[in-house]
Amino acid sequence: MATLQKLRNMGPLLVIFVGLALFAFIAGDAWRLFQSDSMEATVGTIDEDKLSAADFQELYNECENAQRMFKMADQRLSDEQRTAPFTEEELAYIREEAWGVFPQLAVAEKQAKELGITVTGEEIMDILNNNSSEYLNSIYHPFRTQTGFSTDDLNSVIAAYNQMMKGEEEYDANLAALYNTWKYMEKRVKLEALTNKQVKLIENA
Repeated sequence: MATLQKLRNMGPLLVIFVGLALFAFIAGDAWRLFQSDSMEATVGTIDEDKLSAADFQELYNECENAQRMFKMADQRLSDEQRTAPFTEEELAYIREEAWGVFPQLAVAEKQAKELGITVTGEEIMDILNNNSSEYLNSIYHPFRTQTGFSTDDLNSVIAAYNQMMKGEEEYDANLAALYNTWKYMEKRVKLEALTNKQVKLIENA
């Protein structure tokens, strides 16, 4: 619950930040949803498998949301820096990250399926508990503590989000942003784990 309490303590900052983020979406990102004549448009292919523009847009939105929350969680920054809208350089970085992760994840999942490799939810939790993800250790995120990744905070957020989506709690945009941040982080951890497994398989072949 510590992460949820931190969010409550930063209430005014989050209101400002979410407002700026919403404005940025309306002003700069909405056009991408309508730039193609069809939602079936593709952005590329991998071994004749088409990569959907809609899927990329979804990942980009997750990445952008995550970067906002990472910025908010970075205690090295001032309040003004944490709530400032993204610069052009930061937006360019986000686009590059999303574009890099999108095909990597597609390739890793395709190869993993062919090789019979999987990464289970239990394995991801082990990675979190053991602080063994290079990706997570390299970023400032809402679940980061002095001792590593707080799975208790994560489980609290997931439980609260599920209750909210069932209509048992009032909708909380900050909670939704935090949950969606985790979903992006989970993709990155899964990509890292799949890649590591495939590398080990090749080394032992």
